[in-house]
Amino acid sequence: MSAVSQAIGLDDLEIWYRLDRHDRIVGTGGPWIQSAPAGADGVATAQVLGSSIYDHVAGHFTRKFLKAFLGEARSSAGQARQTYRCDSPLLRRFVEMRATPEGEDRLLVSHQTIDEQPLPFPIQIMQASRQRASRLRCSLCNRLRRKSESVWQEPEDSLDRGQTALVIHTVCEDCRKSVGGRKARASA
Repeated sequence: MSAVSQAIGLDDLEIWYRLDRHDRIVGTGGPWIQSAPAGADGVATAQVLGSSIYDHVAGHFTRKFLKAFLGEARSSAGQARQTYRCDSPLLRRFVEMRATPEGEDRLLVSHQTIDEQPLPFPIQIMQASRQRASRLRCSLCNRLRRKSESVWQEPEDSLDRGQTALVIHTVCEDCRKSVGGRKARASA
């Protein structure tokens, strides 16, 4: 374990993974991964080691954002940070992603929940093909937008109780603008 890993306290992180210089997963850990049943959502360590991180990210713009974020972490002298939402059917979950260089060719990427809030009713959202999807979902703020409209809304304002949203992932215009200044927020 590197000095960087010890300073971050990997045992306290919900999920972490190491990436090589080609963004392949070379290590994983954290209570969330350790408690996942083998094969659950493709997170079992044996299933992800050696695979590209982008194989586990939905949506072209989301992959593009992640690639830029990881590139920023590699080119800076410090840690890059980004908050995003990763809701469950019952909770709004606010998560912080950190990417920390470890030597010349590796990154330690961690995700830690920083806040949870109950949703007013269970919300079901499923990834779908572009043809079947009725909505877009922002991978950073978690808002939804009907494909035929331009207004982004909170999931509970966009869906009726018991309705399942079939979505494709993207990054909304507001989030694209807000992450544009992320380089200024990277910590040393």
